Amino acid sequence: MQEMESKFREILEGVSLNTGYSDEKIIKYYFGKLTTKVLDYCRREELNVPLFDFIERKLIDIALFKKAEEEAKKNSSSSTAAINGIGIENIKSISRGDTSITLKDGEKTEVTKKNTDIGSLLEFSKDDYITLNRHRKVYR
Repeated sequence: MQEMESKFREILEGVSLNTGYSDEKIIKYYFGKLTTKVLDYCRREELNVPLFDFIERKLIDIALFKKAEEEAKKNSSSSTAAINGIGIENIKSISRGDTSITLKDGEKTEVTKKNTDIGSLLEFSKDDYITLNRHRKVYR
């Protein structure tokens, strides 16, 4: 357990150094998720060094995604003006003759896309499976 915690600290430092993203709680959450998936797929009790490197690469991808997501939220909230509490980015069209304002219905699809993207980062790609197969225990 002590070794796992020291490896997590090392990986956290590497992720922060490579991405500038340093939310420890989120990184620790995804570290736990990835560790469980890797151990389960590889049929192992403990991770070896290449598998820790694999998890670090996946966490870097997740951290970059989360950082981009946070920056997008910050940019959209800071640069939008509001008309009666409705953000400009949500307005589809404005008619002036007899006043008509049409709003976009894009927020729900935006959230769904983000959830799909983070979910796909937790899934293993074909290349990931090739890497993991090298470390998978085979029972005979």
